[in-house]
Amino acid sequence: MIHLRRLIFVICFFCLTQAYSHGDLDKRILAVSEEIKKSPDSAQLYFKRGKLYYQHDDYELSIKDINYSIDLGYLDIEQELLLSKNYFELKDYNNALLYVDSILKKSAKDVVFLKIKAQILFQSAQYENAAIYFEKVIEHSSKTFPENYINASDAWYLSSNTKAFDNSISILDSGLETLGQIISILEKKVELYIGIEDFDMAIESQESIIKTLNRKEHAYYKLASLYIANNDFENGEEALNSSENSIKILPLRIQNTSNVKTLREEIKIKRLQIADTITN
Repeated sequence: MIHLRRLIFVICFFCLTQAYSHGDLDKRILAVSEEIKKSPDSAQLYFKRGKLYYQHDDYELSIKDINYSIDLGYLDIEQELLLSKNYFELKDYNNALLYVDSILKKSAKDVVFLKIKAQILFQSAQYENAAIYFEKVIEHSSKTFPENYINASDAWYLSSNTKAFDNSISILDSGLETLGQIISILEKKVELYIGIEDFDMAIESQESIIKTLNRKEHAYYKLASLYIANNDFENGEEALNSSENSIKILPLRIQNTSNVKTLREEIKIKRLQIADTITN
């Protein structure tokens, strides 16, 4: 129940940052400031204005009001979270970590705050620690999401760990084993293998994507590009044929969209590329 309450707060809090224009926020800040004049010892009012300042992108003013609300005796996890977010926006990652760590001391397995810590670590270029905390999010989540595996993979990939690439692929494979053939995870694998020019493995992952998709025309085109990059022109030509055949079975209204017309042109260019390479 405590975790649910915190999760609802975090969701609602971030929704609020989108809910009001700066003009509306100006009015709300002025209204709360008038209330503070009438009740200058109200910790709740200072915290209320501190939240509004955060939404208004006035992070230093937000910190000042939140700290004053603490001095007046109001203590709540929301304050620590908001202080962490303010410092994060100011790129003061040490203080951002300080406050989220304070929260985690009270609830070490809370996935909401574990993820916030992972994000702070990532932005401060502490990639290996970020990867570890993204993996903790996965470990302690009752239901995890593809983005958690992708975030962990990105962090491992950027780390200086000697097994950075292997760990990056391993966590993606774990995601596929847990969640099934998720396109975004497979696409991340393709991206990573292209990065090290391991086209055989990139092709294997791209073929898994094709099996999963209903519409395959773009996926076959990407497969063709991978074959061509791997100097396998025969399979590249076959993948281009598959891309064209996938277009032909689409409804005419979709075939006539600019997106599909562009793809047809790209297929022609790839065919010319193959012909030129073989000729030369």
